[in-house]
Amino acid sequence: MANTPPTPAEPLAFFVYGTLKQGECRAEFWPEPPRSIETAYITAELYDLGPYPCILPGNDRVEGELWRFPIAAMPETIEVLDQVEGYNQGTPDLYLRRVALCTTSSGIPVHAYTYFYASESIARSAARIRPGSDGYARWPASV
Repeated sequence: MANTPPTPAEPLAFFVYGTLKQGECRAEFWPEPPRSIETAYITAELYDLGPYPCILPGNDRVEGELWRFPIAAMPETIEVLDQVEGYNQGTPDLYLRRVALCTTSSGIPVHAYTYFYASESIARSAARIRPGSDGYARWPASV
């Protein structure tokens, strides 16, 4: 794809789709203020686990927020969010931090860290949030 940027060695952004979004219960856990926050989406499947959502690889457009940071803020941000999301870089992990290709609301592709759920079987036993009439799946589903 001609307009897909090369995967950076280390992204300077996070894509969040649940409790780390602005106004949600874990929004206060961000250790550093972002350079910017904008609406974006990734291609995945969104599931509702009750108090929080999760994603698995898939083909739906999942809407969330793209939080961009200066390079100096990334080490602490990664460390804190890994703790919040239960990513220990081993077993057992609640979520797995991965690099995903996001698309901003203005159509710009950006590589960002995001957290996929570690247990596919648990996720698939939960309610899947399907895209609405606008083509996007989002959590909470009532938004």
